[in-house]
Amino acid sequence: MKRTLMIIVFILVSELWLMAQTLDPAYTQKFGYGVILASGKGFPTFTKYDETQFNFKDGKFFLEPGEATTIDLRAILPKGTTLGSLMNKLKTERGQNLSHKTNEFYVWEIWCSHDGEKNQLTGNYTWPATKKEVPAWGPACAEAYQRYSAAENSSWASAGLAWAANGGNLQYKFGINLHMSKPGYKYYIMLRMAYEYSVPGGQTENKWNSILNRFEPVVSTGGVGYVFSDPIATCTVEISGFADHTGRFQNNGDGTVTDSESGLVWIQSPIESTMSYNNAQKYAENMEFAGSSNWRLPTLAELDAIMKCSMAMDIQYEFTWLNNNGFSNIQAATYWTSDDFLREGVKTGEKWTVDFQYNSTGSEDILRMMNVWLVK
Repeated sequence: MKRTLMIIVFILVSELWLMAQTLDPAYTQKFGYGVILASGKGFPTFTKYDETQFNFKDGKFFLEPGEATTIDLRAILPKGTTLGSLMNKLKTERGQNLSHKTNEFYVWEIWCSHDGEKNQLTGNYTWPATKKEVPAWGPACAEAYQRYSAAENSSWASAGLAWAANGGNLQYKFGINLHMSKPGYKYYIMLRMAYEYSVPGGQTENKWNSILNRFEPVVSTGGVGYVFSDPIATCTVEISGFADHTGRFQNNGDGTVTDSESGLVWIQSPIESTMSYNNAQKYAENMEFAGSSNWRLPTLAELDAIMKCSMAMDIQYEFTWLNNNGFSNIQAATYWTSDDFLREGVKTGEKWTVDFQYNSTGSEDILRMMNVWLVK
């Protein structure tokens, strides 16, 4: 899977950011300064600290895995600073391209420990140990550029990025990474100031060399460039684990398996054949097995719960854990569910599906050929 890169440029709704009010001192008492707070239970407001929004221990914020997971961010700037003072510092220290400046931003960057194919991205690089370090294992897997305005937010001592703000840009882009995460996956989140510039082609451009920590003159190609500050706030987010599901699935000895938590009974060994959704429905309606004829396709919630359970027990290959714990012949494949996929409340001719190879849910046209696993 290709790396997901997002660049979000937007101006925040003014009533959402009442920064003239006082930051609740409980934030700095609990977390200090120069830190990003990651909440899995709603947006952390500027004026009121709610400890129930955070799962924080050992210097990390923890989120639960799954499709329902969200992340909202609030950055507490270094003590005694504001977005305005930090932007001025950037211009003073790295202002070689200011004569060609086109925009100013504060930028959220997210580095992922794993990609969508479960490959570890960090390699031999270590996780940043100080707030001044930028992860060395590659570019960020997600970026969000928020426009800086001296008139509007130069006095801010804190900034936030909401999961569903302004149309849900963060949700739409970063949600792909987040919802495919497994227990133990980590994210390094950073906030920096930046300005955008464009030097006409053929002229000399001063390009920042982050390794040598200096500007170097190059011939401009006429493209857009960015100059970044050092990190001003950071945090680490880790995906937490599930409960132990050993013994959850009970072999009934008749080709079926009972889920002791939900009470549902599943076909022990689903067929390998793929079929369209309508044919899958007919297959279920005509199925007589283990003395029962009321077999059906599972709902999204039912099949997703099985995936999450197996995901918790085997971080690499969740379908193999199922095959070793009551079931057999579960494939690294995509399975139909009975739930309609809606777009803005309207049926699309697609059905929700669950992918046991990439630990994800999605939708497919009902004419597509998918795997089938029945339940009652």
